[in-house]
Amino acid sequence: MSTVRAAFNISSTIVKSVVKVAGFGFVADAIEGGQELYQLACSLKDETFGSAEAQMSGTLRNSISDELASIEYQLGSLGRDEKSIDLFIGRLETSAKRTITQLLNDENALGEAITKPEKFHAYVLTQSAPERASYAPEEEHHLDSLLRCIADEYLRLAKKSPNYNETALRATVEQLSKIRAELETLQNLVANTSETHSKEHQEINNKIERLQTTVEDALSNHRSRQLNNSTWGSRPQPLKLWIERNPTYDNKTLYATIFNPSSSDHTHFSALIGHAGSGKTRLAATIADTCIKKHWSLVAWIDASARTKIITDLIAFGESLLNVNTDKEMDILIRVKQVLTTFRSAIKEDCLFIFDNVETVEDLKDLLPDAPRTHVIITTRNNRGWDLHNDWNCFYLNDFTQKESCKYLVETTNDEDKISANLIAEHLGNLPLAITQAAVTASRYFNSSLSEYLMALTSCSDNDLQDLLEPIEGDNYTLGAILALHTAVQTTLDRIQTGKIREEAIRILDSLCYLDKSGVPSAWLKEHSNLNRSKAYRALLDASIIEESMDSRYTTIHRLFGHAIRKQSAKSAAVGNACDTLARASSIKTSLGNTLQYGQQLRDLTTQVMAIAPDLSSVSSVDQITMTTLIEEILSNCYDLSLYNYGATLYTSIRDLRSLEHNTETWIRILDHLGTNLRALRKFADAHAVYDELFSLISISHPKYYVYRSHIALLYYFEGKDDTTLKICKETLAYTNQDDPYYSYYEYYFARITNDTINSFNMSKQEQNNQIQTAINHLHHAIEHMDPIILSHEKQFKAHAFTALSQSYSLTGEHTEAIRYSNKALQRAQEVLRDSHPDIITYRHNLLASKKKANGTSPELITDLRSLVKEAADRLSDSNPDVFTMRYNLARWLTEDKQYREATGIYDNLIVISESSVDSTSPSTEQLREERNRIAQL
Repeated sequence: MSTVRAAFNISSTIVKSVVKVAGFGFVADAIEGGQELYQLACSLKDETFGSAEAQMSGTLRNSISDELASIEYQLGSLGRDEKSIDLFIGRLETSAKRTITQLLNDENALGEAITKPEKFHAYVLTQSAPERASYAPEEEHHLDSLLRCIADEYLRLAKKSPNYNETALRATVEQLSKIRAELETLQNLVANTSETHSKEHQEINNKIERLQTTVEDALSNHRSRQLNNSTWGSRPQPLKLWIERNPTYDNKTLYATIFNPSSSDHTHFSALIGHAGSGKTRLAATIADTCIKKHWSLVAWIDASARTKIITDLIAFGESLLNVNTDKEMDILIRVKQVLTTFRSAIKEDCLFIFDNVETVEDLKDLLPDAPRTHVIITTRNNRGWDLHNDWNCFYLNDFTQKESCKYLVETTNDEDKISANLIAEHLGNLPLAITQAAVTASRYFNSSLSEYLMALTSCSDNDLQDLLEPIEGDNYTLGAILALHTAVQTTLDRIQTGKIREEAIRILDSLCYLDKSGVPSAWLKEHSNLNRSKAYRALLDASIIEESMDSRYTTIHRLFGHAIRKQSAKSAAVGNACDTLARASSIKTSLGNTLQYGQQLRDLTTQVMAIAPDLSSVSSVDQITMTTLIEEILSNCYDLSLYNYGATLYTSIRDLRSLEHNTETWIRILDHLGTNLRALRKFADAHAVYDELFSLISISHPKYYVYRSHIALLYYFEGKDDTTLKICKETLAYTNQDDPYYSYYEYYFARITNDTINSFNMSKQEQNNQIQTAINHLHHAIEHMDPIILSHEKQFKAHAFTALSQSYSLTGEHTEAIRYSNKALQRAQEVLRDSHPDIITYRHNLLASKKKANGTSPELITDLRSLVKEAADRLSDSNPDVFTMRYNLARWLTEDKQYREATGIYDNLIVISESSVDSTSPSTEQLREERNRIAQL
């Protein structure tokens, strides 16, 4: 028999004894003992609270299933049909549930079950009288048998309730209240008490003393739940040196949330989110140490890497610190609830629970403590779900800053070489785990020399890097940084159960590993048209394996994550996945109607091609064909959209791209497009180098040999070598004929060069007119006899030819014709180009120039050119060669119109652009200064 049961028996005897000797009373000391006992019990009553009946509801409801099956069998034996049986069973089930609900809401039910178990069946039947009234007399015995089953189950579970003792003690207090009332009555009779009743008095006194001892023991056990400077669990030990970190959420720091909360009447939940190795656990451990130093009532560290581990730790915590010995046969969640309920009722002040390395928010369902003055911190790589709950404060932990990394390396090694420290930090991406391991490794194996460690770090192969990042002895991370990061990635992939989604996740990771480290456009990786790809992207983002920029436009992966992935993957397949991402990205342009957006995409594509170029030699022949096709398209579109600087940047990767040259014809076209972009930027030496390589791959028999010769002629023209330019154009016409499908192309180039170099040679006016007329004839012939193959490669060919005709007629003074053909050029361009295409601005500029030559400068023309220059600068850039030319013409027109102040301002702007340009401009900086100084004197 338990001590509590003994207390009930003794108290009942006392009451009977008190009644028996009611006329004779106690001596004074006995009465005082009774009062002390009463006060003791009341203090115990004040410390108990709540009810745990709800915890038993799941098991209680399951107990009726066998009885229902028996009733169903009996009804069937009586010949009742299946439908009526189902209806009756449904009524019984509803009645049972209502009765159970009534029991769970009945504050007296648990007390009745504990104090009067022999009468509990009758109690249940009495309480369910309204329910029983709805049954016919011949049906009542079925309901009664079911209710008796419920009563039996309730009695069995009552003893396992965490509030069993509290309920029993509450009943004890009620009994003691009656005792006190009787004692007060007896106190009035003390003076008349006779010595003849001393035996009865002594018996009562002894029983009071035994009752007092019993209740004191119960109170002592209850107060053993008091938490005072208690710790539980195994947390990482603090490092000798560490960087203090204090992330913020909603303008409040983590430390302020823990140590200066807005209120203490509820539990505060904080999620510490970050990728593997970011220092989440270390920060949580630092906070735990601070709480211990501040003498908090409890600091508990829970291993939350799996839901089963959380449950195991919580039960062990209850047994260790709360003296909660749960029934192992009981449902495990009920056992956890008993621990959490007991914790809530324990005497305590500030408490901290840390759930370390939580996988998902679902793992914590029904497992979190809920009590005043309690804080819960969880550390997790998973950033999904926390923001959907109002209770969670989400703190995102980033890597060290460069300054923090340098500080840690210098202080740990006692080496003041901050240059080496900064380079090490940059090489390791400021990952806290890697920085701490690097500092220890440098101290242990490199005599604490950061420069020696840096030398080893920068010279080691990919396979050797993990040897330079050893785990710290006694640390929570038992693996080096590289293996730890690889484990984090593999764990995330393993949790993706759908094979196709996992494959897409691997493609995304491979792409981020081999494309530009500064980031890959997120739209390329998400692919909203591919649901599996979108799900894979979300899974990696939620697990903090990949990260998005603040505006979500770009996605990155930490460089050491990338290193860990590359080390474990097959390079050819991985680079192939990155190539596939680029190929898919290039098709996105078809959905973009905005040239500015496509221009940004071209910039992104060239950046990514440059990043992957060194690894293209390792890909399959199929992937190499994919990449050569993509690069050709990029360069062609860069020139077409006047984005020459984007295309020209690929020249820096020309050596790496040569691994693609066995696809000869595509490689030749790549060289040609690259040369045209370099020429437009006036990078003449680089352009010549590209064309030298191109002509080393073809002979005069190549079908486009003279097309490329025409491009060389244009390169010489840009260099100012007019004689060489014209010589090549004449030779081309001499060595070809109209059977060549590109003959119209040669005629166009001859005419264009003739127009532009007419003043470069010592010719008479008549000779110049003859040359111009020859050019006009060739242009008309080129337009009339143009082979369709030219338009398939150059959709603006007719517009270019019309522009050349306009220039020719302008040179002969036929300005009406010049304006007419300039209009035709603009109309043709508008037919084949989008309105946002930058070349539309160029044709409009040419039309204004034709009008100006015909009628001279006017305020209207200047206004139109001024707005055109602004539009061009907004679409391209101030440094774009075409914009530079338009702005220069505006300065000249303003000068002619005697608007010197504005003209001077534009010249100043042109001079700044020319000086800052790494390439030559036309006009040159010197020429611009001369013209500017001249008009400044006007």
